[in-house]
Amino acid sequence: MNALQDDPSVQDVLTDTILGHLAAMFTAASRGDASLAHQAARLAVAAYAPASAAELMTVAQLIGFDLAALASLGSSFQQNTDPALALRLRANAAAMRRAAAAQQKALAGRPAVPAPQPVPPPEPARGPEPRDAWAAAMETVAKEYQAEIAASPGADRRTASLRAQALRTTAVSLLSDPDPGPYRSAALPRPVMP
Repeated sequence: MNALQDDPSVQDVLTDTILGHLAAMFTAASRGDASLAHQAARLAVAAYAPASAAELMTVAQLIGFDLAALASLGSSFQQNTDPALALRLRANAAAMRRAAAAQQKALAGRPAVPAPQPVPPPEPARGPEPRDAWAAAMETVAKEYQAEIAASPGADRRTASLRAQALRTTAVSLLSDPDPGPYRSAALPRPVMP
């Protein structure tokens, strides 16, 4: 491998250029939705799982030739197409298909790549760090409510006091419960499942 092949930014430019050209070929079918056309191009390339820049180019040519062949063939069957033009379009489709077959043959000699397995979503963060952070944040807000109590009228004092107490109770519960589970909190009991 040379330095250019090892440089991720060069590989990204190559991939983006190829996907951009292929996406243009999918634009009509995606009704002008560039994002959808780009996703279709990425899916078409991913189906061949190119393992190198050379394979990526071969895959792009194969897809391009196949799409061009389909476009020429489809155009040849349009109403009011001059018979001579229809024959040229069909000959063009046949030539594009032969070119695509040559690209497929080039890819056939490479070792088989197993289909990618879906990656399971990451598990939510558990452990003391997130709980400590939540507890600290609740304690900070509880202190803010406590500071408001002195400057508040009677009814607001009661509300601020209740809020501060609820936050402190929840913070203590977060820090003291070894397994809070997904439904536990000081304010809400664990739901009963039928």
